[in-house]
Amino acid sequence: GMRASFLFARMEFGADGVQRFHVEAATVAFVALALLSRWLSPRASTTTQQHMLGVPSVAIAAIAFGVAFVVYWPALWIGWLSDDWVLVDRVFAGTFAAVSPQLFRPVPLAVWALLLKAGGSAPALHALNIILHGLNGFLAYRIIVGWIGNGMASLMAALLFLLTPLAVEPVAWVSGIFDLSALSFCLV
Repeated sequence: GMRASFLFARMEFGADGVQRFHVEAATVAFVALALLSRWLSPRASTTTQQHMLGVPSVAIAAIAFGVAFVVYWPALWIGWLSDDWVLVDRVFAGTFAAVSPQLFRPVPLAVWALLLKAGGSAPALHALNIILHGLNGFLAYRIIVGWIGNGMASLMAALLFLLTPLAVEPVAWVSGIFDLSALSFCLV
């Protein structure tokens, strides 16, 4: 985690040789090691199973997904924007190779391929982004309730995350799946 943060800071301040994919690789390594560590460690108490609100996790997830869809419903009908056209053409051509040294994202493009080949179109990909945003809100809730132990405050923080207008671009723009999926992996 410290390496990913260090590389991010160097990239943001324009250090020579540090590119976005270096930060992403360090973050993926961190998440993989964290998941492995969690898997190998003894299970903690399940006191947060009800999330200290007396509400099952399925209900909290439903709230997160519901809020995401209510807020971003109009985004379903935006259609393709900017980079979407190029990336969708690449998906239909079966090209998942790097678009540039900074843009190598085969997993989201493979998911797009599955949805598009199954008959989906822009609204399906927009829905996928909204689902990822809802998932990120739920995962944020889970992390926050573990930190502060207050279910209501954690729910309010998750709602703030879901409703903050900073998320408009990645959620409403189909190509924002790269940012949304990266955040999902980090939150997991």
